[in-house]
Amino acid sequence: MRRFILLLLFVVTTFVQAAEDAGALVPLRQGVALYTSRDYTGASQIFSRDAANLTSTTVGDNRTTSVRVAPGCRVRLFENPGFKGAHLELAQDTPTLKGRAVNVNQASSLQVRCGRAPFPDELAASRTAATSDRSSAQRSDGSAATTTSDRSAKTAAKPGSATPALPATGVTLYTERGYKGISRNVRNAVPDLSATEVGNNRARSIQVASGCYV
Repeated sequence: MRRFILLLLFVVTTFVQAAEDAGALVPLRQGVALYTSRDYTGASQIFSRDAANLTSTTVGDNRTTSVRVAPGCRVRLFENPGFKGAHLELAQDTPTLKGRAVNVNQASSLQVRCGRAPFPDELAASRTAATSDRSSAQRSDGSAATTTSDRSAKTAAKPGSATPALPATGVTLYTERGYKGISRNVRNAVPDLSATEVGNNRARSIQVASGCYV
């Protein structure tokens, strides 16, 4: 009987220890967990949102020693309250903070992000990049329009050339044959040419840009 009781105690103790060990390996389902001792031991608390000051938490201020992070989440530990001072970003379980940017017993505030949610500085950088891209695109469009306009003007300003290049857009009227004389590039309908450089009943030759017709 005594041997049976001893064997039963051994089995129960082994089972409890195995359960505790298995529980320690189960990953978090959300947020992050801070521990006051290394290897995920000691007082602990799970955080799923930012904490500007750890003083009133279970872990407390300047007591964090190890950290567990749920899959797909990130945490930033700051050495001062209010998310200030040096910070350390973690995306996986860390059994000890020794030697890190925010060392053992130094964390005073934290930020938590899961999924694709950005940290404040990442969001600001993303907005700045988007604004810069839009500005660059607008400058490129403006430069292209200016280049096309300048090219058209230069083409129309060559009355003495034997065969001017085709206009970039629209049509170009000339007062002489062979694309010579006074010229005018036209891009829209003109009901009366008398007020133009070419004038009424004076057009003798015409060039049409590719894709246009008159």
